[in-house]
Amino acid sequence: MSETFDTVVIGGGVMGCATLHYLADLGITDTILLERDTLASGSTGRSTTILRMHYSNRVTGEMAWWSRDVMDKFDEITGSPSGYRENQWILVPGPGSNQAAIQNVELGQSIGIDTEVLDVDEAEKRWPYMRFADTECVVWEPKSGFADSHLVTRGFANSARDRGAIVRLGVTVTDIMIDHGRAIGVKTIRRHIR
Repeated sequence: MSETFDTVVIGGGVMGCATLHYLADLGITDTILLERDTLASGSTGRSTTILRMHYSNRVTGEMAWWSRDVMDKFDEITGSPSGYRENQWILVPGPGSNQAAIQNVELGQSIGIDTEVLDVDEAEKRWPYMRFADTECVVWEPKSGFADSHLVTRGFANSARDRGAIVRLGVTVTDIMIDHGRAIGVKTIRRHIR
């Protein structure tokens, strides 16, 4: 027995469900997502879903900044809550890491990320219950926060389902079918999907 779809997505973590959602945004809804267990049952479900933008390369920083905005507006985008909470984020660079931290902040600022370097005195004034003895500076991101990985995953999946995508749980993909170096479908225990 076989079925045919325009797109097959393997895995019901946040990446798979987001892929399904964004395909639907592009008008591609003859899609199916296959998950061997339940949504967010793998590493997504164990994630703390911290949203911070402090990275050492531009592409990752841009993705993080864009993602933070998605989480902040998730209800508007998907019709579901993300559980996003803005609660700030600080980094205390270890010995010998101050210059790298400062470079990452400069990179983030060039992207538009709200981040800054504080000297230890300023940090201890802002957070008098903390001590920063082993560092020369503290990195602060006031717009960082966290979300709920299960809410986000389900929100993406439901948004895609509402537009015609299929999410099938309890299906294990056993093989990817290849023809002339090109993926043409997947095999599951019960059927082939192309």
